[in-house]
Amino acid sequence: MRAQPREPLVLQLAGTVTRADKQASDYRLVPFDVPPGAQRLRVEYAYAGNDPAAGGFGERPVLDIGAFDPRGSDFLAGLGFRGWSGGARSAFEIGPSEATPGYLPGPIHPGRWQILLGLYRIPSAGCRYEITITL
Repeated sequence: MRAQPREPLVLQLAGTVTRADKQASDYRLVPFDVPPGAQRLRVEYAYAGNDPAAGGFGERPVLDIGAFDPRGSDFLAGLGFRGWSGGARSAFEIGPSEATPGYLPGPIHPGRWQILLGLYRIPSAGCRYEITITL
């Protein structure tokens, strides 16, 4: 008997970053859990105001994005680092043998992963973000 393909698991994460957050750190880690058996992940993100029509250049937010797997989220140790695309992409994928440029292919380890948001430019009103992860 052949195993039925499983339905994708979709996680929705959202939050807001403020200038006070940026003053405290240039980065925000957003955790999510990957269950055993996941073969790949796709991450999409959007944030309020990243449309050029949203306001003057100085008030438009810029959030960059990267990812760490459960082996760690320390830049210096680097063991869990899985990639970074800055603000160049609104989505990326990581799989066992291929990944979006800027990201490292390899096993999708179960456990606590971290999306790394780079708080490059945060307007005075703050910035709301939404992240969709498909496993």
